[in-house]
Amino acid sequence: MTFYLFIDESGDHGLQKLNHEFPLFVLCGILVEQFEYSKIRDSFNSIKNQFWGNTNVIFHSRDIRKCEKDFVTLLNSNIKKLFYEELNQAIIENEYTVVASAINKIDYVKAFGEFHNNVYELALTAVFNQILTYLFNNKLNAVIDVVIEKRGKKEDRKLEEHFKYIQANGTEAFSAQQIASCKISIRFKDKKENVNGLQLADLIAYPIAKYVIDPTEMNLAFHIFKNKIYKYDGEFIGLKIIP
Repeated sequence: MTFYLFIDESGDHGLQKLNHEFPLFVLCGILVEQFEYSKIRDSFNSIKNQFWGNTNVIFHSRDIRKCEKDFVTLLNSNIKKLFYEELNQAIIENEYTVVASAINKIDYVKAFGEFHNNVYELALTAVFNQILTYLFNNKLNAVIDVVIEKRGKKEDRKLEEHFKYIQANGTEAFSAQQIASCKISIRFKDKKENVNGLQLADLIAYPIAKYVIDPTEMNLAFHIFKNKIYKYDGEFIGLKIIP
């Protein structure tokens, strides 16, 4: 069985300039079986065609919230209402599993200092642990195609090296032999390549961050996909909050 794992982030993984109103770095993974992904892609493209007449629009959480760039049309309240109804329906109806890791950078700096700076790698390891837990709990013999949005040659190379380290040495939860049995590969895609799976990860990452910052705050977007977060034995283990 072949899966895609689309990974995107919310927040900045840097530690030198901290935003105390949004101190989180969240890495969000969307695990979807290959056949099911075609449905996600088609449903997103259908919405793009409906509102823009083409599939070239790239769903980006911040631009949608701010009604900026391609989404200035959402300043019309009627269009905005209909757009959110269609988008929410696509997020609810499609089949996929959400895993995510969140790091409070203020707490991290207090514990390790601002120059430790392996936040992204730490978050990625947590996401891989969650995915491997999902696969082994469900006894799936899987091929995982990990797709991550490009950030820059230096950053992507560092991330690829970390992935190879995990493959060679395992994690605190899984051995290298267990990881090898899942046949995981990794590739990087530019935002301009318009990958709908990455856009879904982007849309989900921000509401997760808001939920982690304040679970009591009204967060309708989070509750739309809450049941997609990986759950096992009644416990949500698909959302890892790293101390």
